[in-house]
Amino acid sequence: MKKFLPVLFLASFAVFSRAQSYPQVDLPTSMSVSIPAEMSGHGKIDTKITLHYRTGGKHQFMDGVFAFVLLDENGDPVSSTMSVMRSQLATEVVLEGTDPEYAPRIEFNTMSGQRPFTTGARYQLLVVYQRGIFPLANVKSFKIAE
Repeated sequence: MKKFLPVLFLASFAVFSRAQSYPQVDLPTSMSVSIPAEMSGHGKIDTKITLHYRTGGKHQFMDGVFAFVLLDENGDPVSSTMSVMRSQLATEVVLEGTDPEYAPRIEFNTMSGQRPFTTGARYQLLVVYQRGIFPLANVKSFKIAE
């Protein structure tokens, strides 16, 4: 038994040091979203997302961690022909600090070529940050100017 103690010690040290070599990912603890209360109906939504972290420093992620869903004023998804226009290539986002802001380009378009929004109507934008099994979500409402 005494012969195996040094082996056990070295094996546990190797496992522990290996686990420590992986970079720690600092996920945001909460998220705030701001959009104008009223905007034009051309399909672009000016959005600012503030991610709140426990620690400062550099935070890196791919822009594909965000999902955007357009809802009507009752909370129902808008027509299935409405899609989010985003970059075809995944882009790495690098933010710094405990409460950095990110302004993604969000543009809605329809496949039929119609105007994406109805003038005078109220909509909601659902923003989801997919962070493992506990996503962050935020909903903001806005009106299309007449």
